[in-house]
Amino acid sequence: MNQKIYDIAIIGAGPVGLFAGFQAGMSDMHCAIIDTIDIVGGQCALLYPEKNIYDIPGHEKITGQNLIHNLKKQCDRFPHDFFLQNQVIELSKTDNIFELKTDKNLLIRAKTILVVAGNGSFNPNKPAIPNIETFENKSVFYLINDINRFKDKIVAIAGGGDSAVDWTLMLLKNKIAQKVYFIHRREDMRCHQNSLLELRELEENTDSLEFKIPYVVENLIGENGELNKIVVKNFLDEAYKVELEVDYFLPFFGLANDISMIKKWGLNIQKNKILVDSSNMKTNLEGIYASGDICEYGGKTKLLVSGFHEVAVACHNIDKYLIENFGKKSEVFHYSTSKF
Repeated sequence: MNQKIYDIAIIGAGPVGLFAGFQAGMSDMHCAIIDTIDIVGGQCALLYPEKNIYDIPGHEKITGQNLIHNLKKQCDRFPHDFFLQNQVIELSKTDNIFELKTDKNLLIRAKTILVVAGNGSFNPNKPAIPNIETFENKSVFYLINDINRFKDKIVAIAGGGDSAVDWTLMLLKNKIAQKVYFIHRREDMRCHQNSLLELRELEENTDSLEFKIPYVVENLIGENGELNKIVVKNFLDEAYKVELEVDYFLPFFGLANDISMIKKWGLNIQKNKILVDSSNMKTNLEGIYASGDICEYGGKTKLLVSGFHEVAVACHNIDKYLIENFGKKSEVFHYSTSKF
C-alpha cells in the first residue's frame, strides 16, 4: 500500500485543477492530481487547443494550448504528484483519511478532496467502424498527447466540430503533418466560423490539405495495429468509395461527459452539479470541496476566471481545515510577490 498521505487529492487536471495545485502549493500543501485522460488541460487541451481565449486577465488573447502550458509551469513550482489515466472508482474514509481507489488499482490517500472535474470524466464518442479497436492507441487516436507523433505523416481527421478543425490547423500550420485528409459527411460544420474560414483558405492554397466531403470512413486497412489505408464512402452515394493511404486516423466526434462515479459518494448533487457553500467551497461532506464547472451555488458564473477564484477560496479553507484537524503548521499568508 502507498503509505504517502497527501494534503489534498485534486480530482481533475484541467485549467482549474492545475491552478488549484499552484494555490495549494502556496500554502505548503502537497497534492495528488488525478485525471482520467493521459494529458493535463481538460477541455482546453482536447477541444480547442488552437482557439484564442479572450477573457483571461492579463492576456489580450491566448490559445487553449498556451494557457495550459503556462498553468502547468505555474503548478510545477511545487512537487505535486500526477496520476493521469486514472479514474476514481471507489471512495472511503478510514481514521479521518480518504482512500481513493482508481481503475488502475491504485490507492491514493488524502486528508481532503477537491473536486474540479469540470463536466465529468471524458469518454470519446467512437465511430461505428468494425475493426477500429485493433488500431486504437497505435494508429487511431481519439485524444492527442504528443503532436510530434504525426511529424511528416499522412493523417486522416474525421469530424466537423472545433476539435477536428483545430487539430487540422495545428498539424498543418506548425508544419507537423505531411498531409491531412479532412473527412466530414456534410458541408455544414459546428466549429467556430473564423476557424472554418481559415481551414477553407488553407485547403484552397496548399496541397497538404484535402477535403473529403461529403464522406464517411467505412473501413480501416492495415496490420498489427498499423494503418496503411482507410476506405471512405460518399455519404450521398454509398456506391462511390475511395481508398486513401494514411498513417494515422483521428476521429473527433465529441466527448461524452460522465459523473456517475462521483454520484456514488453521497454528495449533494443537482442536475449533475455539486452544491457548495460559495463562502468556502465546502460540500455537504466534511473534508470534500468542489470548484469550477462541476460545482453550483447561488449567483454562479460559469467562467474560467470564476473557477480560478473558487479554487483559491477552496485552498485557503482547506488550509484552515488541516490546521484545525491535522495540526498543520499555521503560517502567515503570503502574496506571491513575497512568497518567492
